[in-house]
Amino acid sequence: MLSKEQQKENAIKALEKIKCYKPYLNAFKKGTITMYEGVGGYYLDKQEQAVLDKINQIEKELDGTVFAVIHQFTDFGELYTMLWSTAYEEDVEYTVEKFRNGNYGVFAYVWNKTYEEFSEFGTVEIMPYLGGLVRVN
Repeated sequence: MLSKEQQKENAIKALEKIKCYKPYLNAFKKGTITMYEGVGGYYLDKQEQAVLDKINQIEKELDGTVFAVIHQFTDFGELYTMLWSTAYEEDVEYTVEKFRNGNYGVFAYVWNKTYEEFSEFGTVEIMPYLGGLVRVN
């Protein structure tokens, strides 16, 4: 298993690959996660305690590191797409993949806050947009 430091290094590489806005990348390097809504982002802090608690829970239970969160409301619930750096070396190559359409496939844990039973891991499609990250699919 990869250490937390190795997971963080892989997360930084992933953020660089998806062309994350430099201030958000630098914040992550210092230990701050950015949450993206629409075109911009903001640093997660105690005002988003429920999200921070969920991040801590899944990192402990599922052996990984969350490096960014994309928040959105959908017809099937309020979603927090938590971009994930795995603790398992054999899965690192799946953290970020460049798609033919120019977007990126990123491994993520999607927390459906409305319907917890629909929360799951998977690859989501994202793109950098005006300094933020947007979930495409």
